[in-house]
Amino acid sequence: MANALAADIQWDREAEVWIATSNAIPGLCTQADSLRALLTLIKDLAAELLVANEILKQAGLPKEF
Repeated sequence: MANALAADIQWDREAEVWIATSNAIPGLCTQADSLRALLTLIKDLAAELLVANEILKQAGLPKEF
């Protein structure tokens, strides 16, 4: 079974950008002009933040996912 972490994604009408944050991934807060670009950013940043925050180590998971 795969592990899953949630991110909150919202469209900011005023700034015209997609914004992502996550309680499960400390430090994740990013934005992009398109949803596709945002999803790519989330994947890249989540990997870095999970290693930096030692969340993978605490969960006994490998550093790559």
